[in-house]
Amino acid sequence: MNMKQRDQRHRTLLRTTQIAIASAAFALLAACGGGGGGSSASDTPPSGVKMQVVSFGTSLSDAGTYQPILLGFGGGRFTTNPGEVWTQKVSEYFGSTMTAAYQGGFGSVLQATGGLNYAQGGAWVTGLGVDTTDANPTTTPAPGPTEMPLTWQVQQYLSQHGSFNANQLVLVEGGANDILNNITPILLTVIGEMLNAQLTTGTPPTAAQVATWVQAATVPVLQSSAAALAGVVGQILQNGATHVALMNVPDIGVTPLAQAGGQIQAGISGPLTAQLSAPPYNLPAAEVAGIVAQVQAQIPALVSGIVQTYNGTVTAALGSAANDVIAVDSYAWLDKLIGNATTTGTYAAQGFTVGNTDTACDLKQMANDAIGFYTANPAAIPAGETAEAAGTAFASSLFCSPATLKAPNADQTYVFADTIHPATHTHEVFAQFVEQTLAAAGVGKAPQ
Repeated sequence: MNMKQRDQRHRTLLRTTQIAIASAAFALLAACGGGGGGSSASDTPPSGVKMQVVSFGTSLSDAGTYQPILLGFGGGRFTTNPGEVWTQKVSEYFGSTMTAAYQGGFGSVLQATGGLNYAQGGAWVTGLGVDTTDANPTTTPAPGPTEMPLTWQVQQYLSQHGSFNANQLVLVEGGANDILNNITPILLTVIGEMLNAQLTTGTPPTAAQVATWVQAATVPVLQSSAAALAGVVGQILQNGATHVALMNVPDIGVTPLAQAGGQIQAGISGPLTAQLSAPPYNLPAAEVAGIVAQVQAQIPALVSGIVQTYNGTVTAALGSAANDVIAVDSYAWLDKLIGNATTTGTYAAQGFTVGNTDTACDLKQMANDAIGFYTANPAAIPAGETAEAAGTAFASSLFCSPATLKAPNADQTYVFADTIHPATHTHEVFAQFVEQTLAAAGVGKAPQ
C-alpha cells in the first residue's frame, strides 16, 4: 500500500511517532570540515584502537540532519537535546567526532557537510518516507524532513568516498520506520484472526496460534524491507568494509508508543470499533468497548512479535553474510532494561527512575507552545493545516531541549525522551552495550 494513500488517522499516528512534520524554516549550519570525521585530542582513545566510524540509519542514529531548528524550539536530534545519540558516543569511544553527513529539510536544500553520519530521522530502508516528495532534496528544498533511505545513504557515501576500509567501523540500523508505517494494517490483520477464532469457538486463541498469525501478517508486508536491509549490509561488505555492526530493531512493544495510552493503541481503537460494529459482527456498543479494551491490552505483545518477526526475517535474508557482521541485539537489550511481566527491568540500576511509563520531554507543553506560535503567526501555518495540527507535530524529541524537560535532570533519569526515542542517558548506556558487543567480537576493548 502506498503510504500517501493511508487514512488520515494512520497518517497522524505516523507523524507523531516518527518525526515532527511541519514546514518550519530551518537554518543550514555551515559545512563542518574534516571529511575523515575528526579526531579526539588523545592519541589513544578509550577503546584502545583508533577507528573512523561511519553510520547509516534512522532517527535513532541521526547526529543532526535537521538541526538547527528555528522558532525558538531548540532541539536538532531525536533525544533530549543537546545530548548526543549512541552513534556519536561510539564514535568518540574510538577516537572520532561524528557529525551529520547532510543537513537540510524543512525548507532547506539538503547539503553535504563532510560528516560521516548519514542516518536521517524518518528514513525507511528503501523508498521515500510517508511525508516526503519525489523531488531530489539535494537540489529542491524539502518542505518537511528529507527522510532519505538507507539505500540512498550508502550510495551517497560511496559516491563521495569510493569504498570502505579496514580502519573503519560501520554502524548500520534500520527497519523501525518500515515497521511503524505498516503497524496498523498488520495489527488489524492479526486482531481479525484472533477475533474470528474467539467469536467462532468461544475460547481465546492459543499463543502458538497468535504467533502464527503475526508471522503470516508481517512477513509478506515487510519481507522486501528486510531483504533491502540485508542488501545494504551486503553492499557495504562488498565495498571493502571489514568491521560492520548491525543493530536490530529495538522492541517497540515496550516503548510508551505501544503501552496503554500510546499512539499505537489509540490508532487501533477507531478501526477496530468500526469493524466490530459492522457486519458480520454487528455487536452492541457496550460489548464492542469491552472487546476493544481487551485487544488494546494485548497490543504491546503483538507489536513485540511483529518486531521479532522482522528481525528474524532480516537475519534470514542476510544468509552467510550474517557471519561477516557483528550483531548488536538492541531488542534484547531494551527488554532487559525495561523488563516485562515476569522480569524486573534493570533501568534503576543504571540510574533511571522512570522506565516506559512517561517521557522526559513535556510533549503536551511543546505542542501547546507550537500551537500558540502558529495562532499568533497564521502566515507560518503550513498550507492545508490548522494551527492545532501544525503545532501538535512539534510534540517530538526532535524539538526537545532543556527548557522543555519535565524535570531538570530528566535527560538522565527518564529512559525515553518521547514515546519511542531514547533520552540522553539511554543513548549513553546503549553505546556502552555496543562497545561491549564490539569488544567481544575483537574490535577494541570493553568500557571500564
